[in-house]
Amino acid sequence: QGKASAPEARLAATPADLMQQSLKILHLLDKLGNSLQRFEDEGKFWKRQAMMLEGNKRNRALQAMEAAYKKAHEFAMQKTNTIIGYSLINWLTARVVRYLRGNLEQLDRQELKYWLDQSRQSIHDNDKHVGSFLTGITRAEYTLLLYLIGARLDETTQLQAVLLEYETAMGRGASPRQLRYIAEHLTFLQLMLQEQLTDKPQLQPVVRALLEVQGKLGV
Repeated sequence: QGKASAPEARLAATPADLMQQSLKILHLLDKLGNSLQRFEDEGKFWKRQAMMLEGNKRNRALQAMEAAYKKAHEFAMQKTNTIIGYSLINWLTARVVRYLRGNLEQLDRQELKYWLDQSRQSIHDNDKHVGSFLTGITRAEYTLLLYLIGARLDETTQLQAVLLEYETAMGRGASPRQLRYIAEHLTFLQLMLQEQLTDKPQLQPVVRALLEVQGKLGV
């Protein structure tokens, strides 16, 4: 009797291959028109690209991440006149990270304060009415961003405030995928700032504090 032939061997895709496949899908979605989901997915793609790259390529990925999340935020405002905390916080986070890294010469603190104030009110209103993991994690990332701006995350009281917000969100029930999201965001910040420690040693306590937060959360 003949033997069944072995299935064709397939090479496992590398992370870089998967990211390129994701980019092709995003480009195909361009033809279907703009949407909040598409802009957010594009921002997520460039965020992950930034984690994989180094040097100038990382700088360009961060710039693209900022642009995509800003588009998502502006799209939501134009279509529904509603602030989407996820898009807004990721846009501002990308901008602040670029500034802390020295990729952005100036930070418009007046604009930043305006959108942080808008974000705080939106997060408060949504969390009050819904109180889900998603609203809680947006509040946690907002709190984290506030202290990154002041580079005071290493202060005990500030660290406790960030931890409390994350723990509150996780206490509402978090799936494994949602826990990975928390880990990814904290790892992203660590990688982006750690790369600049030689030129900006003042970021060392912040990187150390980010590692502490992730360790205490167990993600």
